[in-house]
Amino acid sequence: MKTALSFLFIFLCIISTNIFAQQEDGLVAFYPFSGSADDTSGNDNHGVVDGPQLTTDRFGNANSAYEFNGIDDIIRVLDDASLRLEEDFTLVAWVMPYSQKDHTIFRKNSSQNAFPAKLAYGISLAGTQHFVFNIGTDQQANGISSQLGLLNQPYEINKWYRIIARQKDNRLYMTTNEFEETLFFNYERPFEGDLLYDSSPLLIGSRTQQAANTFEGKIDDIKIYNRLVSLEEITGLNFTDDPTSTRETFTSSYNLAPNPFNESLQINSKDFNASFQAKASLYTIHGHKMLEQSIMNGETTIDTKHLPAGTYLLVINEGEASLRKLVIKGN
Repeated sequence: MKTALSFLFIFLCIISTNIFAQQEDGLVAFYPFSGSADDTSGNDNHGVVDGPQLTTDRFGNANSAYEFNGIDDIIRVLDDASLRLEEDFTLVAWVMPYSQKDHTIFRKNSSQNAFPAKLAYGISLAGTQHFVFNIGTDQQANGISSQLGLLNQPYEINKWYRIIARQKDNRLYMTTNEFEETLFFNYERPFEGDLLYDSSPLLIGSRTQQAANTFEGKIDDIKIYNRLVSLEEITGLNFTDDPTSTRETFTSSYNLAPNPFNESLQINSKDFNASFQAKASLYTIHGHKMLEQSIMNGETTIDTKHLPAGTYLLVINEGEASLRKLVIKGN
């Protein structure tokens, strides 16, 4: 009997271990910042803290996030092969900015404002209030970025945001949502080339340790994966597939959350240059296009009075880049 129970115990342990491994498959670094900057993924990519102070996280737990002063605070992680992401990958972080400036959340490799830049990958907040996903490649060494700021959805100060940056088949995907909110925004764009790497460290909170790019606010729960991780895995929420996706290997997904709009939908693109031009399309959740309208620089109004109440997917296309947002009309 004891032997049978022992085998059962071992079997359950193996099952539990396999489930955990599947959940954390591809996790190369995890910084929960629970009392330290240690990497709890098992890869020992521990951070060395230079300035930031432990503080409360988004749940109010003490000593569970780091606060950066926006001047010279930084956490350094020595270069390691596990941090050199070659194929698909996913970057995740929770942040609370205290000001509207250029905030580096984390960045692999040094960054010099001259060619060739040694940027590999990183996420940040721009002084233009955009969420930014940067990479540097052998064809675009100075870096390219996917900026999530369209539809007049800038970040706010003193508010927690989750940033999810993913790379799949030479496309960048930037997804964000506010703490305790289930409305997600996604911006995507293509890029060319292979990522550049050198022996520089992974820097958390700054890229040059200068006030111009040092994070001012709180950073928490950084995760780095060497694979594409689904939004379902990251958030624990159930999502509906994006009906406009034509890529069988990847679909952008969004949670259906209340966001009612009335008789018209306002699209603000006044922050773009005078030559800005794009188009807006509104789809049902089953993929049927209900309307399409050009967007010029400034504010565009889309008349939705003729549409029945229901859930719609708004898609903004500018060249090969697009922003997608689920909206719900009426009740």
